[in-house]
Amino acid sequence: MASKRLFLPLMSGAPERSAPTLALVRERLGGRVSSQPGSGAVVRFEPRPGQVLEGVVLFLDDEQADVLVGDRGIVHRARREALQTVAEAPNEELAKLSADVRVFAELNEGDEVLYVDSKGELGQGVLVEKCRYGGLVVRKDKVVMGVGFRKLWPQGGGAEGEKQATT
Repeated sequence: MASKRLFLPLMSGAPERSAPTLALVRERLGGRVSSQPGSGAVVRFEPRPGQVLEGVVLFLDDEQADVLVGDRGIVHRARREALQTVAEAPNEELAKLSADVRVFAELNEGDEVLYVDSKGELGQGVLVEKCRYGGLVVRKDKVVMGVGFRKLWPQGGGAEGEKQATT
């Protein structure tokens, strides 16, 4: 089973001096994919014998899942059948993470969204590509940017999305 460390927001501290290409941003967001129902579930799994971890499913397909373990930004890839669903999140951190993933899972390409940019400001745009760990959003000025799933909400999300964006 593989682990991958996520760096969100994706562009902070990037070594490139010029603007990243869409292909690079898409790759950093895990690639364009369609997830199956189950994203946001809190699960328990054993990445190594004797090591039991709990996390939240970010992405799920027929055979495997990407599971984010806490807020440390470490994603483990696990066999789908090796996951045990946990009825209730064991702590507030996983409960919040689960809620954020579920909101992101409900978004579809073409949806109008709210996002938080690299300056911490709230913006509006359209989700043009949904990836494993976030999406490509086109702003009103036609600039396309990569946004991590925790900084992306449906525009119709109202006060809840704006509340999350300011915390």
